[in-house]
Order: sequence, then structure tokens, then C-alpha cells
Amino acid sequence: MQQKLIETIQLDRRTKLNHELFIRILTEVQARLDPLEILRDGLETAIKRYADFVRDRTDLILGPKTIEINALIEELTEATATAKADLEEGATNALAQIQPQIDEALEDVDTALAAIVTAITTANAAIAAAIGSAGTATTNAANAATLANAAAAGVAAAIATSLASTQAQARRQAIAFAVAL
Repeated sequence: MQQKLIETIQLDRRTKLNHELFIRILTEVQARLDPLEILRDGLETAIKRYADFVRDRTDLILGPKTIEINALIEELTEATATAKADLEEGATNALAQIQPQIDEALEDVDTALAAIVTAITTANAAIAAAIGSAGTATTNAANAATLANAAAAGVAAAIATSLASTQAQARRQAIAFAVAL
């Protein structure tokens, strides 16, 4: 074990502080620092060599895989963009093909609604005529109104069924077309 600095320089209470003493102290301190600096330099060199080794090994092992992964990412990006464009085009074409059927179904709905309005107008006219009658005619008018309302309800149900059937058919055709894409 190395001696303490005080013991090496041989300081005591009678030692005078002079230039020679300071030179001895500085020389001893430098003598103790020199091996530490050599050790530090060796450690720094070893750390640098190890870092270089790790970097080289990482580049050697991961470098080709990184290039491969980047190429795959680029391919997937292009494939995704192409698929998105194809899907948008297919959806546009599908809508263009089924739009006439949708318009036709809407026209059928408009026709059915016009028929309902006519039936309701006829029923209201029958009710008004029945109310205008006196005595037993009022009872007959109420019966006629009930029949007219029942008839209107039947027409409305038939139209609703027809409309639902037409809409379901349009949806099936749209789905079939989309699946065919």
C-alpha cells in the first residue's frame, strides 16, 4: 500500500514552508497522478475500442436487415396507395352503376306517395259527404270513413312493402357489385 503524502514528504510541526517543500509536494502529487492518468488513458482507449467494435457489429448484423425492412415498408406503402385508389374507383363505379336503380326506386316511392295522397283525399271527401248527410247517414258515413281509412291503410302498407322490397333489392345489388369488385 502506498504511503500517505504527509509521511512521504516527512512533514511535522517544525517543517518550514519554503520553495523546496512546495516542489517536493508537487513532485509527490505528480508522481501519484501519473499512474492514474496512464490508467485513465488506457480506459478511454478501451472504451473507444469497445464502442467501435459494438458499432461495427451492429452495422454488420442489422445493416442488411434495415435495408430489407426499408424496402418492404416502401413496397407496402405503394401497395396501400394502389389498393386505396382501386377501392375508391370501384366504389365510384359501383355507385354509378346502381344510381339508375336507386332513382327508379325513388320514382316508385314518389308514385306510391301520390297514390296515398289520392286515397286520403278520396277518404276525406267520403267523410265530408257522410258528415253532410242527416240521421242514419251519419252512421253510414262513419262506416264509409272507416272503410276508406282501412283502404288507405292497405294501400299504404302495400306501398311500404313495395318500397322495402325495392330498397332491399337495390342494397343487394349494391353489395353484390361491391363484392364483385
